[in-house]
Amino acid sequence: MATKKPAKKKPKPVEKVVVYLDAEGDWRWSAKAGNGETVADSAEGYRNRMFCRKQALALFPQARIEFH
Repeated sequence: MATKKPAKKKPKPVEKVVVYLDAEGDWRWSAKAGNGETVADSAEGYRNRMFCRKQALALFPQARIEFH
């Protein structure tokens, strides 16, 4: 008897990317699904806000960017 493979979870689409300043003064991004769940974030901080934005857009070109 063959065993049934578990269904793959469909990835949640990224609706927006939030770019924010962390406690150490570095810029970071956080990708959010439509339900507000964080689905990805930057593993490193960036010294330049616009470079952080550029990296987030390279990964999620369809998402809107918010600065906090």
